[in-house]
Amino acid sequence: MGAGAYVVSMDQSVYRFILRHTKKEQIVLLVLTVVSYPFLYFSYDVPKQIINHITAVDRLTRGGAAANEAAWNERRRWLTAAVRLA
Repeated sequence: MGAGAYVVSMDQSVYRFILRHTKKEQIVLLVLTVVSYPFLYFSYDVPKQIINHITAVDRLTRGGAAANEAAWNERRRWLTAAVRLA
């Protein structure tokens, strides 16, 4: 080899190559992902809490479990009739 020549070695795996050349970006993405998890959790939790509250109030105002069961039975009869017509 001549003066100033150098040998370029290949990486052992493609994953090592990617990590070597994008380590900083990978760390930034990891931090952003970890930071975003609480916001993602609350974005799913708020609608769940709203629906749970509405259904609890609905059960209390309609006479408890017996009225709720009667309403479901009526819906079930309606759906069964609708399927038979289709």
